[in-house]
Amino acid sequence: MLEVHSVAVDPNTGRPTSGLKATIDWRKVEAVETLDQTGAAITMTQFDPPKDASGGTTLVLRRLRRKWTDRERFLFVTEARSAMSPDVLTGDLAEGVLSRPLLFTRVDQHSQSHAKSSWSLDLSGEFDVGDDYMSVVPAAASWVLEVDATKSKPTFGLAPTIGYAKHNPNAKRSIKTSQKATPSGYPRFRARMLIREGDWQSGSEAAKRWRELAAGVRVYLEGFRVLPYGESGNDWLSLDKVYSLRSRGAVDPFASGFVEGVASDEDALLVTLPSRSYLGGVFLTLKHGGDLKMLVNREGFLPNAPFQHVQELTYRAIEFATRLRAQAKAEKREQRRTSRTAQDEGGRATTPLQHVSTAFDRSSTLMKEARAALSDGNIDEARQKFERVEVVLSGTREAADDLREQQAMIHVLASIGTQMAAFVHEVSGLMGVAVAIERSLEGLLDELGEIPRKARMVLTKALASTSDLRLSLERQASYLSDVATANVRRRRSRQPLADRFDAALLIVRHDADARGVAVRNLIPTDLKSPPMFKPELVAVFTNLLSNALKAVKDGGAIRATGRVRSSGAVAIRVENTGKRVSPQKGEKWFRAFASSSADTDPSTGASMGLGLTITRRLLEEHGAEIAFAEPRSGFATCLEITFPGKK
Repeated sequence: MLEVHSVAVDPNTGRPTSGLKATIDWRKVEAVETLDQTGAAITMTQFDPPKDASGGTTLVLRRLRRKWTDRERFLFVTEARSAMSPDVLTGDLAEGVLSRPLLFTRVDQHSQSHAKSSWSLDLSGEFDVGDDYMSVVPAAASWVLEVDATKSKPTFGLAPTIGYAKHNPNAKRSIKTSQKATPSGYPRFRARMLIREGDWQSGSEAAKRWRELAAGVRVYLEGFRVLPYGESGNDWLSLDKVYSLRSRGAVDPFASGFVEGVASDEDALLVTLPSRSYLGGVFLTLKHGGDLKMLVNREGFLPNAPFQHVQELTYRAIEFATRLRAQAKAEKREQRRTSRTAQDEGGRATTPLQHVSTAFDRSSTLMKEARAALSDGNIDEARQKFERVEVVLSGTREAADDLREQQAMIHVLASIGTQMAAFVHEVSGLMGVAVAIERSLEGLLDELGEIPRKARMVLTKALASTSDLRLSLERQASYLSDVATANVRRRRSRQPLADRFDAALLIVRHDADARGVAVRNLIPTDLKSPPMFKPELVAVFTNLLSNALKAVKDGGAIRATGRVRSSGAVAIRVENTGKRVSPQKGEKWFRAFASSSADTDPSTGASMGLGLTITRRLLEEHGAEIAFAEPRSGFATCLEITFPGKK
């Protein structure tokens, strides 16, 4: 039997206005064939509540057919409590979760004019299971992500939990403000998400409860949950979709989103997490909901631009967290790699691939020597050889892990390279079309002779635009030929550094000219690199130029110079007039996903945080080094490449 007792109150005065009592006797209901025959099985009466009565609804279940199991009670309580936001997402996390507040201490879930309409849930009787199950969940979290979109420009904050930071010293907190303002009529809100990394099979109570309770990121309006967001199978943020595609170059689900210019870091998606790794809430209010519209059945919001703004901004915050998590892991891998390199024989710097290859060759030689010692009956010498094999192979596991992590990115880059090779032909075809149109317009102007001034101005403007298009296509075609065609990858050779710098300059020349940035190539024409593929060197200079161009202000300057040192090494310096980067503090910018911005844009490479990482890896393969150096007078920042001298 179900008994319902409900009292309604005036939201402005808080006084009771009406009451309702209802019962449903399921045994009597099931004894009849139609609802018309239920009679006294279903009753409902209205009453006038006492003046001191408090508002609310009480549900009482009686005469259950069987006793509920602990598991069934847990599921019921969990589902009932999910209707309201858990305190771990709205309360103060400073107690045992964070060392200090991130963006805010608590989340105000209610509009000021609707504060009296807030509600609470009181479970008693068989459902009085003590403390909220959710209270133990934060102990399983690795990170806390917060979004404060209550101001004109949203702010993202990420911090490791106290427990996670103890075991991961590279995990640092970061707060960034987006440069993209929230459009008028769009919701202002706050969000908080707990993120879990690591072993999902952990037997701790906190991990167990996480697996049972975590359901992605939910949405709350005035403190009341809005379905179906965060339900099992509801991938409203496309987290599971991106996670399933991460190793094949996942496409940003909001690439054509509603916040202009806020784009994703496609490579950081390689370390994305599924929705089950998040326990979070987006907290909306009626007062600041903007043009959000609920569906008629109250099951979610109308998918208009304001809601898609909430959707995209929440995704951007998760993307921001993904990039920083990847950076923390990259720092740890870099430390392992540095530590492993220091242990190599001869102290030579090696890449993971070189380390594995060398270890394999050395181990093979030692195994042959051990077998020979065994054949001669020299057991002690054979044992020493085998022990040496164990030492040689001890560092290969970490090197193999590095290679495995890089493999996913290689798949992405390879697919892009394949498409780029085909695109070369398309650009060449477009260039031919542009040339034909340009000649046709020139001929048309000559044939028409005396025509109205306005018509001639229109044709002249069209001719100028076509000429600009042709020049741009020529630059792009020349650049693509240098990096994407098959013949440039057949054999390594010593590359003329000045020519390759000019080839890279083609890709940024238009942007530099439009902003009035002067780019000077003062690299001596006789300087050459070690044997390399042409695309490798062009890619190096392209990354350095694009970084410099993003750093300088309009009207700034970029300069490239080169010289041969007394040791025979070749030094190339690329300097710019942008924001200063101290050589002593510049090392952090070589870490993967390191960026000073909360916004990313893969179409321009802005703030992805991968350019210098890729550049260093390319150069290391050829024994070259790159680091920040002191710039010469008139410049703020300098990156210096040192190529080894001739052997």
